Amino acid sequence: MELLSYPSMSESEELIVRDFLDKIIVVDLDNKIKDLAIAFRKNYKLKLPDAIVAASFWTEVLLLIITSKPESIDLFSRP
Repeated sequence: MELLSYPSMSESEELIVRDFLDKIIVVDLDNKIKDLAIAFRKNYKLKLPDAIVAASFWTEVLLLIITSKPESIDLFSRP
């Protein structure tokens, strides 16, 4: 929703975004992810979005691409 809500977005840009969204995997926030995100927030003092990303990464078979180095890099490195 966020990606498609920019007022200045052209029709061609919207088509590109929609095409991208059709190709990605959307992970639903099930109770397993929610519980792990809560634990990450408590134990690592993460912001909620970061905790959700980390929990999703740990509970799903995902390739995680990040644009900045997270403070709690250990969360984003599987053993």
